Formats: sequence, C-alpha cells, structure tokens
Amino acid sequence: MSAKAYIIIHMLDSKKSRELASMVLAIALSLTLTGCGSISGAVKSILAEDTFPTLPSPEITTYVLDLSGSTNAIAQLNALNSGIDEFTSGKSLGNPFSNPKVKPRGLSMQFITLSSGQAPRFLLVSAAASQELYSWMIENSPNIDQAEPLWNGFMRAREIIYMDRLYEDMTSCPKKVIDLFGQQAQSAEALRFPAIQICRDASQTARSLQALTKFNDKPGIAMGSDVFGAIKLAISNMNRASEQFPNATTTVAIASDMIDENPDRKLSTRLRTSGVDACKLGKEYSTEDYGDQLMLSNFKIILVGLGNTTMYKGIIEKNRKFWNCYFESAGADVTEASDLAGY
Repeated sequence: MSAKAYIIIHMLDSKKSRELASMVLAIALSLTLTGCGSISGAVKSILAEDTFPTLPSPEITTYVLDLSGSTNAIAQLNALNSGIDEFTSGKSLGNPFSNPKVKPRGLSMQFITLSSGQAPRFLLVSAAASQELYSWMIENSPNIDQAEPLWNGFMRAREIIYMDRLYEDMTSCPKKVIDLFGQQAQSAEALRFPAIQICRDASQTARSLQALTKFNDKPGIAMGSDVFGAIKLAISNMNRASEQFPNATTTVAIASDMIDENPDRKLSTRLRTSGVDACKLGKEYSTEDYGDQLMLSNFKIILVGLGNTTMYKGIIEKNRKFWNCYFESAGADVTEASDLAGY
C-alpha cells in the first residue's frame, strides 16, 4: 500500500465509516497497480457528497404588482419593498453550512395591467448565481475546513459589493471582492472567477431595479386590471423555473386588491350579484383554469393587501373568499399578508 493511500484511510477511519474507507482503498490500490497517477481526483469525488453539505434547493419567488386604477399603488409598493430588500441585499446566496441551512433565493417581478401578458418581467435576483458559486467551491476546496470560510466570504462580499455599489466599476470590482473574501487558501488569481460572478450578480440586480423603477414611473402600456392574465403568466414562469430547479420552493406573491376587470371573465360583475356564493364561484373558475388535478399543489400564494382598494369596497370580502377558494381548489397553499417581510 502506498503512503498516500495509507494516510487517506487513516483519515477516513476517524471520520467516515469503514465501508467507505474500503471503497477508497480499493480505488487507490487499483490506480496504483494500473499506473493511473494521482488518486486525489477519484478520492475527492467519492468524499464530496459526505464531506461537503449540500446546497439546499432554492426558493423561487415572483412578485406581481398591480398598476390598475383600483389599487392603492403607494400602499402596495411599500408592502413590496419590505420583501425586495431581503433579496437584493446579497443574502440571497443561501448558506449550506449554517444550522439550519439557508436556502438560496431567486426573485422576479411582473405587473397587472390592462393586458398583463404585454407587461415586462424583471429578474431581480437569480438563484443560478448561488449554484455556480457552490459548484466552484466544491471543485476548488479540498476539504470542509477551507470550503466554509470561502462560502462565508462569498456571502460577505456579495452583500458589501451591492450595498457600497462597487459593482459600478466592473474593472476594479473583482479585486475588491477578493479583498472582501478575507484570507483564503486559494490564490487571488484562482479567486477571480467567483469574484467576477459576484460582481455580475450584484450589477444585474442593480440594473433590473433601475429598469423596474423606470417602468413603474412610466409604464408606456395601457393600465387596467387583468388579474387572471397576470396569474397565468406568473404560474407559467414559475413552472419554467421549476424545470431549471426541480426541487425548488415556488412562491407567487401578489400585491393587488385582486379586482379583475377582464370583460371576458366577468368576475366583478358576478361578485356584485346578490346572494352569490363567492367561494363556490372561486372553485368554478379554478376548475375552468386548472381542472381538478391540483395543478398548484407545489405553489405558495401570498395575497398582499386585498383591502388596498380605492374602488369596489362593497365586494372586498366576497373578493377575498373568491381568491382564497380559487387557489386552494387548485391545491395551492394560500396566505394573506399585510406586507412581504419574510417572503
């Protein structure tokens, strides 16, 4: 047995099971006998799953903001900002080393307008950034003792780079990020890749927020209240995100009074009908849109500010019952909130 193989087995005997140690020894001896060179890559691939904690599946969220005349837009924006800050501050990378683990987070935003399908969608924070950084960490860290401080450096740098707007100069940003990583086992040159990724991620968030603000101030498209159209688009986008991140938690947070004025659906008219069973009506609409297969069973729906309306005050409670029953009938987990803190 080579000295290198002996050291590896001795290490494993104190940290891993003997069964795993035997597997490593077998590969080590095989490589030694066949003259296949270094065993470090083979050993690392076996130990990675047990040594490094896995990155949790991300939480993917879409905020839907109502720009129709019936919604109190100022109240809704205030409710939204309480949640946006938690994403854009840089804490969205998640943490596989904490106890409990913190999930990475992704955030996009879209709008309810006269024809919601025409409104743009803004990707504010991508969960892909944390996936890329985690993969790099695994490939470039020989053990957990080096990996954990590296990930802590990633989180610290992402938060400070965004807060201090250091991403505005992409030439100097990577070096500043590397400095923020603190003392690491890797060289500055090796750390350039994650540093560049963090700079790009912060810059993307800033550009998206600027574009979002401009659109909110001057949409350039007809305003209205096509709530059903916005929901359909949000669900479609979230289904695509689920394909990219199969085990992700998916949340649609809708900051709206949820008063739909689409003449084809006739919801507000029907809710004003005397004696209408709003919950039964919600289930009927839900079956029409999603069938009876509980197609939203993997979704969390957050309804923010159902009472923030400047019109239709007489149907607020009916409207609330309608939408709760509409989403629950399709299998969604529905929650009402006054703002988006924590979501």
